[in-house]
Formats: sequence, structure tokens, C-alpha cells
Amino acid sequence: MDVLNFMAGLAEIVLAIELVFVVFVLAAICAGIWFGLSKAESKGIEPGFAKLNEYLSRGAELRHKGIRTAMTPLIALVSFGEVVSVTVRSLVARAKSQG
Repeated sequence: MDVLNFMAGLAEIVLAIELVFVVFVLAAICAGIWFGLSKAESKGIEPGFAKLNEYLSRGAELRHKGIRTAMTPLIALVSFGEVVSVTVRSLVARAKSQG
């Protein structure tokens, strides 16, 4: 029983540390958002939104480029597999019709 109580105490400590860490991370995210919004407001909101829209469009372009780059070899591989499959089927059909 002592070992189980010891392990339960360790688990409690680990969970408490994890909770504190998560709270700090969320607080840092909120502080960053608050700081960014207050900085954008002090400079005027329109330039901030213009820059944000520029970053969002650039991110969409990069995402599409990345997906296209990642999927091109997969599409080529699947099409090659289809060509091989059709060729083998036609050869099998020709062998059955002649045999």
C-alpha cells in the first residue's frame, strides 16, 4: 500500500505542475494577444489589419504550394499503379482469350 500511496502522491504533484505550466502558457498567449492588439490600436487599426490580411494571403499561398508539393508524388505513384494494374488486367484477359 505504501508504494501505491507514494505513486499517487507523485502523480498528484506531476498533475499540479502540469496545471501550472498550462496556466502559464495560456496566460502568455493572452498577454501576447493583448499586447499585439494594444500596439495595433495605438498605431491605428487599419495598418494592422492590412498587414494581417497580407500575412493571411501569404499563408494560404504557402499552404496550397505545400499541399501541391506533397501530393504530386503521391498522385504520380497512384497513377503509375493504375497503369500497371490496367496493363496486367489486359495481359491476363488476352492470355485467357488465347488460351
